[in-house]
Amino acid sequence: MVPLLREKPVPQIRLYHRELAEPWAGVCSGGNLYHSFVPHAMIVDTGEEFVEAAYGTRLSVPGSRDPERRIRLHHRMHKRLDDVRFRFLPMHVAMEGFLLLQFGGPPVAWQEWSQHALHSGTAPRTETWHHGSGIDGLDEAMRRFEIHDGQCGVAVYIGDALASVFATPHPDDFRALYPALLDETYGELIARYAGHGDAVSDMEVRFDESAIRDLADIRRQAAAHTESWRRFHDDVMTADLFADRHVREIRAAGDFVLRRFTPTFTQTAECHIGEEIVDYDTGQVAYLKTFRLSQTQIRRGRLLTVLGDCGWRLSDAAARLRVTPEQFGIQLDRAGFGHLLKRHVLDGFRHRARR
Repeated sequence: MVPLLREKPVPQIRLYHRELAEPWAGVCSGGNLYHSFVPHAMIVDTGEEFVEAAYGTRLSVPGSRDPERRIRLHHRMHKRLDDVRFRFLPMHVAMEGFLLLQFGGPPVAWQEWSQHALHSGTAPRTETWHHGSGIDGLDEAMRRFEIHDGQCGVAVYIGDALASVFATPHPDDFRALYPALLDETYGELIARYAGHGDAVSDMEVRFDESAIRDLADIRRQAAAHTESWRRFHDDVMTADLFADRHVREIRAAGDFVLRRFTPTFTQTAECHIGEEIVDYDTGQVAYLKTFRLSQTQIRRGRLLTVLGDCGWRLSDAAARLRVTPEQFGIQLDRAGFGHLLKRHVLDGFRHRARR
């Protein structure tokens, strides 16, 4: 866990949680219904008088007989509360963007696509992620982690794999919302690394004792090591976090705007989705939450993105990936999109692939 510090808090914005009674929720969004585990909502306050940040998630309703089967219906992923505040469901704004990739289906009734694809698009789309409480070692790491003065966020790694980045505008917000990391969602790759990965060796810092004559020399070497680690983390460990992404503005409040981002899927090594709140004028990031996609999710995203770029013309999409139409159809099937193709078309692809 790598602490993220600010020299000073982002002015005129604070974050705090809104407790939700039921852990499972349905969200009506653009005529579609989104089901997920939603333990809490986030309130963004851009006013001058801020509510104290407070954390708490209740997963059951007192007196309810079967709380885990209750589903609360929210009418939007994000909702304006007043002139300076809005509510959103953290990380689900970003996940919705990923699930909506080419959700409408083919714009032209090309002969390969099934009636389901033409009438319902890629619906229903489903993705799997893991609750933080099920990530081996995360609760212990959070218990041992020392929160620093001025810390406004944290980058969470499983081994050397970046799992998530969480940043807030104010240190008080981070301290209050820090327990929420255990309630957040993490990708399949991260869960697998945590359960089967080898222990990571300690990061040791060595001082040049021959160059130390007094405390000032120790401070200079310590500062040099700190700067070296900062550059290494920013330039190497998180280099792919903001590379080649599509950004969409979701909601504005005051001088700030909530945005979500998805990868362009031009690279296949490491891809993240996420959401951020930035200052319109300066571009400073006040809030950030990211989610690392698994290789299976990256393949799905890439196939759908290429299809969309090619107008859902199968031969053009195959050529873009330098494969045959048959091979592209098999890739769609293996990614869980076989139902988008007509049955006889998919059967023909499978038959020719076996020859």
